[in-house]
Amino acid sequence: MKKITFQLTFLTSVFILLLAAFLTYRTLVDFERDSLSVVHTQRVKDQLANLVRIQTSFSRQLRNVTLSLENVNMDDVEKFNSDIRQNLAVLDSLVSDNHGQQKEVAILARLTDEHLKIVDELVILMSSEFTLTDDIIESISNEESKVGAIVDQADVIRGAENKLLIFRSLKFAESKRWVPIMLLILVGIAVLVLLILFMNTFSLYKSNQIKAQTLAVKLDELLSETKKSKKLQNLLQGIFDGSQHGIIAFQSVRNDDGEIVDFEFSMINEEGGHVLGHTPEYLKGKRMLDIVPGNLESGLFEEYTKVVETSKSYRSIQHYDYDSIESWFDISAVKNGDGFVVTFLDVTESKKYEKEILIKQEELEKTNYELEQFAYIASHDLQEPLRKIRTFGDRLTGLFSAVLDQKGKDYIMRMQNAASRMQTLIDDLLKFSRVSRGETKFSAVDLNLVVNDALYALDLSIKEKNAQININELPEINGNSSQLTQLFQNLISNSLKYSKEDVSPEILITAESIKKEELGQPKDFWKISIIDNGIGFDESYAEQIFIIFQRLHGRSEYSGTGIGLAICEKIVTTHNGYIEAISSPGNGATFIIYLPKENDERKKH
Repeated sequence: MKKITFQLTFLTSVFILLLAAFLTYRTLVDFERDSLSVVHTQRVKDQLANLVRIQTSFSRQLRNVTLSLENVNMDDVEKFNSDIRQNLAVLDSLVSDNHGQQKEVAILARLTDEHLKIVDELVILMSSEFTLTDDIIESISNEESKVGAIVDQADVIRGAENKLLIFRSLKFAESKRWVPIMLLILVGIAVLVLLILFMNTFSLYKSNQIKAQTLAVKLDELLSETKKSKKLQNLLQGIFDGSQHGIIAFQSVRNDDGEIVDFEFSMINEEGGHVLGHTPEYLKGKRMLDIVPGNLESGLFEEYTKVVETSKSYRSIQHYDYDSIESWFDISAVKNGDGFVVTFLDVTESKKYEKEILIKQEELEKTNYELEQFAYIASHDLQEPLRKIRTFGDRLTGLFSAVLDQKGKDYIMRMQNAASRMQTLIDDLLKFSRVSRGETKFSAVDLNLVVNDALYALDLSIKEKNAQININELPEINGNSSQLTQLFQNLISNSLKYSKEDVSPEILITAESIKKEELGQPKDFWKISIIDNGIGFDESYAEQIFIIFQRLHGRSEYSGTGIGLAICEKIVTTHNGYIEAISSPGNGATFIIYLPKENDERKKH
């Protein structure tokens, strides 16, 4: 058993025991209160009976004395008066907690006062008269009547007390019944609590024994791990000293206001010492700005201070030309306690190589630009002579058709066909050139509208082929509307062109969301699929079809210049995506376009 469980069990047991004790105490208090209330009620009845007894006894005595014409003993009258007053006072105090009985006792007290007044009048008459006069007889009658009223009022009070006595007796009996039950429950709970505490203590003792054994095993394991850790520490120290990166640990040096004013070398490996021109032993304990003051001028000191104060790591490739050191360094700093650890690598040779690559890249981009310019200009320059060839060919056919033999007409037709193919080729080259060299502005584009525009442009071909095109709901992306329209127009046109004979083309366009983890990309993509039931192609040519001027079929079989899919690939690349094709001969083709959901580049040059 866990320690906390034992403590909770102990506290719960004590709480239950205290609760039982409290309830038992309350039961005993109620028992005592009920027994006292019964006794109190009996005292009221006894006091009331004593008061009535005194009244009736004195009344009889007074009547006998009066009828016998004897003198009334004034001491007896005074004693009677005193006893009555005293008993009334006691009775009044006994019913002080009962408002109803107080009223009844007040009535009894009034009747008693009237009785005492009658007694006083009778005593006066008897002292002046020596015979039974009518006044004396009337006074005796009044006195007896008043005593009767007092007895009746006493009966009223006694009746109320009898009711109270019955009620309090019942409560007393109930309390008396619960006392042994609560005592028995208290003893039972106490025994149960002691038993639970004993069992928990024994369980805790056994648990502690097991823990002690486990702790001993853990201690042995810890000693073993300590030995391994020592070996690992030695291994890490070897790696630390043998690393090609310079590694230095610094501790902050602060002024009285807590501001960082310098850093102190705490650890440094051999490579770090070699770069700084000192041994690690010499540098340990020295201050940074005493050894490499150029860190202040270069801005590195400020960056290191930020690392310590904000806990944000710092990474930079920086040219350092201070303190007799002139090199490019790849620098990385991370917070370590009230200091930081910096690792740095001399990347001067890499920077030189990178600079050479950049120069070559600029030269390549310049050459590509010049080639694109050449293709664009050349295409434009070819338009004029091509138009003249087609114009003069039309004139020959129209004006000299009658004088030309069949062979001449055939030559002119061949020339016109060649000019038409040349025109198509130039138009496609211009489209390709525009995609390659133009500035692409991105905005929100609804692909549903884009596909509708493409289908509108291909309406005649769709009707001629009796094609069925099904389009699922397509997403909205960030891209260029005109280029995307050309993309879908080329792909749908490709599916229409390479359809099977005597089979109506069926084209399905779908879209689904692809998580970045599935593609190994830094962002999520939309996967747009264009699926047809055409003639298909050998999948070994899946990459070749996107190369400009590459054709899988002869010109006599299918028209085209071999530029359409190259334009598609160029447009998708411009939109930071990629395109691929899946097919097999006779089983149709599927072109899959992957376009990023969030395109960060608003302009693509």
